[in-house]
Amino acid sequence: MLERTHSRWHAVVPAAIVALGLGASGPAAAGDAALNTAVQRFANQVINARDVGAVDRVFTKDYRQHTPQARNLSAKAFKGFAAAMFKAFPDVRASYTPLVARGDKIAVIGAVSGTHKGAFFGMKPTGRKIKWTEMHVFRIRNGRIAEHWVQADMFGIVQQIRAPAKKK
Repeated sequence: MLERTHSRWHAVVPAAIVALGLGASGPAAAGDAALNTAVQRFANQVINARDVGAVDRVFTKDYRQHTPQARNLSAKAFKGFAAAMFKAFPDVRASYTPLVARGDKIAVIGAVSGTHKGAFFGMKPTGRKIKWTEMHVFRIRNGRIAEHWVQADMFGIVQQIRAPAKKK
């Protein structure tokens, strides 16, 4: 499932990258290490450590997140979402692969997994191991994430959670 979903994102990412002014898709250059370092701090200190408090060290004070559902979400709003995500998937793990960077922006594709052990958007825990992909564009300022566009494969998550139980 992850492989199928991951390849679907590779079809979407180039258009999003161009729309955000990052230019043509391709591997992020080694010179973009500072941008990638900020993204990896987010992955390791916030998501993989499941530490909502780390947001204050990783994001700028005026951080803004944009999703298809909402625009201009603050760091405080992100903390609320992250806390709910960490309850729903207490072992969540994410890895982000840089795709392209230009100026102060970097686009990455994320591979995320976790065990569904808590309520998630009203769906009761199933105990299932769930895998999904995400596409992110981060704007970095002074080594911190200042702005963040994200699109997660919510359909894939819901599909895995609601799939019929396997017969034994």
